[in-house]
Formats: sequence, C-alpha cells, structure tokens
Amino acid sequence: MSAVRGRTIIADMYNIRFKRRLLLAASFLSLAVASLGAQGLRFPVREWKWSKGDDPGKALPGYDDSSWASLALPGRIEPGEPGTVFWMRTSFSLPAEAPDRVWFLIDKGGVALELYVNGVYAGSRGRLPPRFDLRATHYAAILLPAPAIKPGSAIELALRCAYNGSTANLTPYSLGDEAALSFDMDVGNFWNGRLYALLAALCVFLGFYFLAQFAFKTGEKSNLYFALTVLFLSLYLSDLGAETWPFGSTWARAIARSGLVISMMFILPFFMTFFGFLKSRLVLYGSLAVSGLFLALFLACSGDETSMSTVFNLSCAVSFIPIAVSGYVGIRAIRSGIPEAWPILAAIVLGIILAGHDSYYSFIDSSPFVWLQGIAFFALDIAIFIALSMRQARLKSDLEAYTREVEAKKVELASSLGRLEEAGEAAARLALRLDEAAGNAARAASEAAKRSRRIGEDTERQAREAGEADTLVADFAVSIGRVTGSLASQAESVERTASAATELSAGADAVAQSIGRTAMFTSDLALLTSSGEKAAAALAGTMERVSAASAGIGEVVEAVDEFAERTNLLAMNAAIEAAHSGQAGRGFAIIAAEVKKLAQAQAERAAKIKDIVRDITSRLGEGARDTESVRKALHDISAGSAETAARLEEVRRATEEQKRASGEISSAMEALAAASAAIREEARLQVEYSEKVRGAVASISGSAAEASRSALAIVEDGAGLVTAVEDLRVLAAKGSELTAALSLERGP
Repeated sequence: MSAVRGRTIIADMYNIRFKRRLLLAASFLSLAVASLGAQGLRFPVREWKWSKGDDPGKALPGYDDSSWASLALPGRIEPGEPGTVFWMRTSFSLPAEAPDRVWFLIDKGGVALELYVNGVYAGSRGRLPPRFDLRATHYAAILLPAPAIKPGSAIELALRCAYNGSTANLTPYSLGDEAALSFDMDVGNFWNGRLYALLAALCVFLGFYFLAQFAFKTGEKSNLYFALTVLFLSLYLSDLGAETWPFGSTWARAIARSGLVISMMFILPFFMTFFGFLKSRLVLYGSLAVSGLFLALFLACSGDETSMSTVFNLSCAVSFIPIAVSGYVGIRAIRSGIPEAWPILAAIVLGIILAGHDSYYSFIDSSPFVWLQGIAFFALDIAIFIALSMRQARLKSDLEAYTREVEAKKVELASSLGRLEEAGEAAARLALRLDEAAGNAARAASEAAKRSRRIGEDTERQAREAGEADTLVADFAVSIGRVTGSLASQAESVERTASAATELSAGADAVAQSIGRTAMFTSDLALLTSSGEKAAAALAGTMERVSAASAGIGEVVEAVDEFAERTNLLAMNAAIEAAHSGQAGRGFAIIAAEVKKLAQAQAERAAKIKDIVRDITSRLGEGARDTESVRKALHDISAGSAETAARLEEVRRATEEQKRASGEISSAMEALAAASAAIREEARLQVEYSEKVRGAVASISGSAAEASRSALAIVEDGAGLVTAVEDLRVLAAKGSELTAALSLERGP
C-alpha cells in the first residue's frame, strides 16, 4: 500500500514539474516571438565601392575612389589570395529623424573589418591577418563617433577588410538606433550565438555523462557512440556560438567545423547497436573512414575559408545519409514495436523542416534571421537522448516488474523449499527405514547362507548314508540269494532229511544265525531310514525358513521399489519447481536430476534383488519337493524294513521250531517243504524289494546331490543378495547425504 502511495506521489511531482517546464517554455517562446517584432530604426547602406591593396590613406575623407569597382550589398567579391586586405568606401547622409547615438550594424557572415568614420578609427569586427578570426554567425555593431553624427549631412565610411578565402560573400550593413542595436546584439546574437554556446555546453555535459555510463558498463556501446556524437557536435556548436574562439587558429576552426560530419557519422553505429539493425563492422569502419576523410579535408583547407565552405557543404550533404538511415531504422523499429523510435522520427521530420528553411534562403542567396542547421542536428541528438532516456525508463520499469516477479518467485521458491525440506525429511526417514530394512535383509541373507551351508552339509551326509544303505542292501540281496540257494538245497534234500537230522539241525542253526544277521541288518536299515527321514524333515523345515526369509526380503524389495518410485516423483516435482524458478533454480534442477538418477538406479537394483529372490524361492520350492520325495522314500524303506524284520522274526521262530522239531522231521516233512517253498517265495520277494530299496537309495543319493547343488546355489545367491543389500545400504546413505545437502542448501 505504501509503495503504491509513493509511486502516486512521485507521479504527481512529475506532473507538477512537467507543467512548470511547459509554462516556462511557453513564456520563453512568447518572449522570443515578441522580441522578433521590435527591430528598431535602421538605415541600410547598400551602395559601396571597393579596391584591393592595403593603403591607410584610403580611410581619409576626400580620397579619390572614382576608379574603384562598384558593389551593391549583399554581394560577392573575389579579393584574391586568402588573407588579402581590401578597402570599401561609401558616403551616406543621415536622415533628419536619425537619433543622437547611431551604430554601424553588421549582419552575420561577411568579412573581418575595421571601421573608419570621416577618417577616424571607430572600431573593428574580428581580427585581420596575420591572426585572422571572424565570428561569422554573430551580429556586430560599432558606435559611430558623436561628432560625425549630423542629421542631414553626409558622412564618409571606410572599411579596411580581409577574408581568409578567395571569394567573400558580403552581407548588408546599416546604421541603426539603440533599439536596432539591442535587437541584433541581444535577440539576434542569442539565437545565432549564445543559444549555440548553451547547446554546446549541454552536449559536453551529455557527452561526459554517457562516457561515464559506458565506463561503468562497457558492454553498452550505444552509450559510447552517443557520447562521441554529442562531443563532436559540441565542437561544431562551440564554433557557431563562441564570441571568441579560444585557440585562435585556422586549424582549430577546421577541426571544429569537421565535428558536424563526424558527429553524424557516429550516429550510424549508434543506431546499429541501439536498435539491433544493420549490425556490421563495415558500418563502423565506414563511419570512421568518412570521419577521418573529412577531418583531413578540413585540415587541408584550413587556410582557405572558401574551400573550407565547399568542404562543409559537401559534409552537410554526406551528413544526410545517416539521417536517412536513421529514418529507415526508426521506421523498422516502430514496426517492430520499439517505442523509442518515435522521438527520433519526430526529430528527423523537424530536421527536414529546418533544413528546408536553410535550403530556401541559400537558394535565394539571402541570409535568414537565424541559420537552423545546427539546431536541426542538435534536435536529432536530443531525440536520441530522449530515446535513451525512454529506454532507461522502460528498462527500469521492466526491472521493477522483474523485481516484483522475482520477489513473488522468491516467496514461491521459499514455499517450494519448505515443501522440499519436508520431502527431504520424509526421504531421510525413508532412508533410515531403508537402511534398517537393508540391515535386516543383510542379516536374513547371512542367516539364509548359513542355513544353506548346513543344508549342504546335511545333504552330503545323507548322500554318504545313502551310499552305505546301498551297500547294506546289496549285502542283504546277496544274503537273500544265499538263503534262496540254501532253501533250494534243502528242498532237494527233503527226502534225505530224515536220514540227515543232524545235518538238518546244523543247517537249521546256520539258517538261524543267517536270519539273525539279516534281522540285525534290517534293524540297522530301519534306523538308517528313520534318521534319513528326520534329516529330510529338518531339510524341509530349513527350506521353509529360507522361503520365509526370502518372503521378508521380497517385502524389503517392495519397500525399496516404493521408495524409488516416491523418490522419482519427488525428483520430477523438484525439476518442475526448478524450471519454474528459472535461473535461480539451476542448482536445484541439478540436485533434482541427481535424485532422479539415484531413484532410477535404486529401482534397477530393487528389480535385480526381486529377480534373485524369485529365483531363490523357485529353487527352494524345487528343493522342498525333492526333499519331500526323499522323505517319503525313506519312510517307505523304513516301513518295508520293519515288515521284513517282522517276517524274519517269524522265520527265526519257525527255524527255532524246526530245530526243536528236528526229531520229528519225518512227520513234519510236508510242513517243512511248504515252509521251504514259502521261504523261497519270500526270499524272492525280498530280492525284488531289495532292488527297489537300492533304486530308492540311488534316488536319495541323486536328490541329496541336487539338494547339495541347490544349497550351493542358495549360498551363491545369498552372497549376491548380501552384495545387493550392501548396495542398498550405500544407496540409503547417499539418500541421507542428499537430504542433508538439500537441508544445508536451503539454509536456516
């Protein structure tokens, strides 16, 4: 609210100042117009005679000038070499209404002169050679001696003249009263002299001001070119407005007059840099070349005002080239929407009008009250100054708008940083959780590796025990074969049993012993298969725990994946916020890109871990199925062994009974034959069952080998999982560092 009020007060003050300036300008213009009307009493002196040669006697009254050439003013003469002195004489009768005080009034231009009235020196205008000097843009006046003023009587006027040129344009002379004097010396010399001196001083001020601007900001070359433009224009305006040129030399005047064309030449590179059109080093080099050429021409013609006037007219014609280019550039700038071109176009139009004024009077070979060419060029420079001021004001306005926008963006950025800090804290918490989960995963992976190694050891031991069981079963099969052979022999010798009771008893003892060994083997086999079944059950439990650990790792991986997705979204939001912040958010955009890269790497690693866990789970399932098969096979072996043991026990009891009944062999031969047949059949069945047991044992060995390989693979995968978990922990640490960096970057 206060800022708006302040701008309102400044605007009111500006309007008040503008109104005051407008009022002062209107008052000054009205006084100037009013002064143009009061020109006083004048008596033109038009008819003269002139002659070359510097003879002091030509100033005396009664000198015979009948042979001199006649001259009507204004007129033109050719005195000869530059600096040649010549005389002019006339006789003039003052009218009766002439005042008591009369001045010899000299118009602009003309020549340097000394005035003699009735042979008496009255005064001079400028300086004659050898130190020639002429303020050609100023009016001059010389007071006539009081004794010479006699209304109605003639007075002798003689002028000792000189001009630093081969052709001299003589302006009108007249006699006038004090009012005419005041008009010429006050009004006329103000418009033709003092005004140009003021403009020159203003140009000097502007030139050094913009030189200082360029010194502080060297990149703005338009300030340099405009400074050079107004400084060289100040030389030309000083020559127009100065009542006495301080250097007093023809070469200094030549340099001053060359300042106009040099000033106009620097307008071209100014427009080139200010509006951004016609950008070419050729323009700058061409302007410098033309400036140097005309400076050399002016210096070469410094000893001849006529030649220097010709060069000046040529330079004025060349100076219209930058003006035309300025008009073209101004039109292009307006069509491009650049408002600073309007004052320049207005100044060009005004300059064309003022140049038309001077061209008209030059065409009719007359001198106007004031030559306006200097004002025309100054108006163009002032228009350029106004354009620069407009641009600075517009840039200031744009800067204020940009400042307000930056403040708004700053508030928005602060809010975004607050949200980012909250997100960073959430990311830190997630990183801590990730680190904790990674630690848990590492511990679970390590435990799984240990269990896998134990499974491998168990499977190796089971394989060794299965080999031993295979050997025992083979021995059992051999034993059954021997039993079968013995039973065959007994069947063949049944008829001889009666006569070989003793041998039968001994054979029964041998059979009983063999059956005892077989029973012991069967008992050992049952114990072995029971131990294998327990080992298989322990292996199944271990695999279930490994599977549960793998499921826990899967949950950790899901959490990591979710964290990666959230981090990626956070990075995208941060990148959007950084893009909204423009240049101020470039560092923030780099951090957001780094966060996004970390999130992508984290997602890739989580996917890799997920694949590893899925492979482990699959292999654990296969191992569980194989282990279950082993356990079932061992259970069957155990059951068969128990059944065999029971049957062997029955055989043992039968043998015992046979031993006890050896005395009754004859009566029990049929029973013995039947028992022998049953034993042979049972032996055959035991052989077949033994082959099955060997196949089961071989399957157990194969399953144990597969389980060992699976356990080894689990160990290797567990090692990979540990590596992945370590990578996860490193990623979590980086996330924590990034969060801390974001907090530090935001600052307190």
